[in-house]
Amino acid sequence: GLSTGYQCDRVLVLMDGRRLNDAFQGNVDLAAFPLWNIERIEVLRGPASALYGSNAEGGVINIITRSGRDISRGEVTALAGSHGLQKYDAAYGGVSGASDYSAAAGFVRTDGYARNSDGTRRDWDAWNGSINAGIEIGENASARFDVGVSEGKGTGEFSERTARRDRQAVFFESLWDGDRDARLKISLYRNGALDIYDWKYPGEGEYREDTLVGEAVQSLWVGERHLATGGFEVRRESVDVEDVQYSLNRSTMTFAMFGQDELNLNEHLAVVAGARFDHHPDIQDRLDPRLGALWKINKNSEAFASVNVAHRAPALSDRFVKVEYQGALFEGNPDLKPEILTGYEAGYRQRARDRINVEVSAFWNRMKDTFDFMPVSNGLFRSQNVTRLWTAGIETSAKWLIRDGLSMWANYTFIDGSYDEFSDPSAVGKRPAYIARHQATAGLKAEIKDKADGLLTVRFCGDRYGDPQNSDARKMSEYAVADARARIGVWENAWVLLGVDNIFNKKYQEYPGVGRPGRVVIAGLNISF
Repeated sequence: GLSTGYQCDRVLVLMDGRRLNDAFQGNVDLAAFPLWNIERIEVLRGPASALYGSNAEGGVINIITRSGRDISRGEVTALAGSHGLQKYDAAYGGVSGASDYSAAAGFVRTDGYARNSDGTRRDWDAWNGSINAGIEIGENASARFDVGVSEGKGTGEFSERTARRDRQAVFFESLWDGDRDARLKISLYRNGALDIYDWKYPGEGEYREDTLVGEAVQSLWVGERHLATGGFEVRRESVDVEDVQYSLNRSTMTFAMFGQDELNLNEHLAVVAGARFDHHPDIQDRLDPRLGALWKINKNSEAFASVNVAHRAPALSDRFVKVEYQGALFEGNPDLKPEILTGYEAGYRQRARDRINVEVSAFWNRMKDTFDFMPVSNGLFRSQNVTRLWTAGIETSAKWLIRDGLSMWANYTFIDGSYDEFSDPSAVGKRPAYIARHQATAGLKAEIKDKADGLLTVRFCGDRYGDPQNSDARKMSEYAVADARARIGVWENAWVLLGVDNIFNKKYQEYPGVGRPGRVVIAGLNISF
């Protein structure tokens, strides 16, 4: 029920359980991370602040990278494609007794599909590297160490940008009861970021960010019916900005405790209750509870319902920025309160003959104290808690295993909503910005084991507005885009990779005035050894 346009500050993005949302804007720049080295992606839909804290209003995405146990060999990939794309990746990993290890590196270069107003291309080139190692400590414990670094450079409309990212993490996990998945996990990690903007007008800006986090989570069975989970998190986020127009050196701390109890009343009914308390010394504290129930009607069907409260704490830019941009002055507000979402959901899942899975759910969200930079006078925008809105809708999905090696799926979402309060009265009653009433995806996957596989997907998005006033000038039309992927085995451990995005060269926008790429063709080779 949420859409954030060009940002993802209302979705919490993790990598191996580490928070990626930055301290300055609360956003995630996925282009700065080596996403090719992925084992799987876990998605938790809906409000999840009761376990994860700020930013988890729309859901949580956890990107799980590969370890030595996932690779267990060497692998190289080379790709080339439209817009001058070149992409090279390499990884090597293995297992030695109780230990596993992996190393990965990559490089990408593209001329970009768009041009700046002065005719230069919005190009981008980047490299990345990572090392991951783990060790089994006895039968029931393990430790893991991970480091990574990346750097990218590109030409934008107003500057030459350099983006550097680095990370370090140590994890310890102890399995208390392997039969019932009771465990302790301790995480210590740091994320660092440096963005350098060499502005086309005289001057240079440096934006440094640093995040330090310590977290411990314990789950255990209390008797035969209660699976209890508890933990705490300490997080320090800081930014140091030196730009042409202003400087900013600020930090913020978050202390959090959370707990949850899953009570299995009988073999058919389970109830989950939990809450998280986030203490922000310089922002309003938050308590986010959740309550859910799952009814297993039979072995093939179940119904579920939940109510969740979630929040988004203002980022440091929302509170302290003061910068002139394209003739307007943007000022932060140190007195901002967190925005709060209360979400309700109920749904039903059905599995038929182990080949068809169907799910339908309905949701309703209420949001208050939503903040953004609002006009307060001619040329002055200040961050304010002024907005109340609601969204509601229906989500449906179906998966069908037609036969071994051939499957298809489809999803459809209907969303409605409007602003109840807004600083500009003309926006009251209008649709929330960037939310499309109708969205759908469908896909077909075919696989011939060890020989070839292919994937065809179609995405549809209805019309939506790029402003709360729903002006015609900021309206984006509906679109449907088809993409295809194929992988063909040419000899043992070697695959030809083929891809076509936007097969029919559709013109469409995700942000007003910014066209998306037309047809993009990619081809490459993957070799394992």
